[in-house]
Amino acid sequence: MSYGFVVPLRRDPWPNFGLLALLVACGGLGSGILLAFHYAPTLEAARDSTAHVETLALGRLLRGVHHWSGTFALVLA
Repeated sequence: MSYGFVVPLRRDPWPNFGLLALLVACGGLGSGILLAFHYAPTLEAARDSTAHVETLALGRLLRGVHHWSGTFALVLA
């Protein structure tokens, strides 16, 4: 049964990089916003606030997502 439209089969991978860049940007932005709630940008408290994030539930995962989204953004660029 045909519905009158055909989905083209594309083997070109270049259009997928836009979606991948959007996903990486959203991951970095979202994790950066969540990390900003616990970060203290002073010389005395920066290390302690980063160590505090490590003790939170899924804190290491959150820092990892932020780190790897930045790395993948550089690779995609």
